[in-house]
Amino acid sequence: MKIFKILFFVFLLSTANAVACGCPELHPLTLADCGRYEVIFEGTINSITKCDNEKALAHFSIETQFKGDFLTIVPVYFECGTSCEMDFQKGDKWIIYGEKNNAQEVVTHFCSRSRKQPAEGQTDNYLFNSVHTYKEELKLLNEFFEPGEKHNEGIEPRKYEKVNPRLIPILLLVSIIFMAVGLFFFRKRKK
Repeated sequence: MKIFKILFFVFLLSTANAVACGCPELHPLTLADCGRYEVIFEGTINSITKCDNEKALAHFSIETQFKGDFLTIVPVYFECGTSCEMDFQKGDKWIIYGEKNNAQEVVTHFCSRSRKQPAEGQTDNYLFNSVHTYKEELKLLNEFFEPGEKHNEGIEPRKYEKVNPRLIPILLLVSIIFMAVGLFFFRKRKK
């Protein structure tokens, strides 16, 4: 009976991790799927930073760029220290499907279409979910995107300007005055 309880507890823990990373079912890659991502490339991992606050950074050398504008190295942020961690290892080759966050940093996550090239003779673990082998997916991407084609031409990246710290108290004071005046008129109108 004690063994049954232990096995049941282990089963619960393992299903909790599986549910935590429950991803929507993937279907064969289409051009519309590619439109959901701002960055698509095939590259090799040069280096990985240590996990800090459930985030880490992998630097990829681009071998083939399908979407996005980068020179040769792309820093990609990913979730780490959780059950949904990407299995990034230095020297691995990946097809990365990434998005940009507000700071225009490339981010990928466990449920994106990103996939690792299997080593020679290894099983392609991503085949079950994506329907295509790594090579078939590369062939599709080459059909969707012409080599050297600029996919972000004419699109200006977001520009962010920091507010001068000396202005923050003034902005807060103006906001409070504006809210007080609005509250005054609202109450006066209500009567």
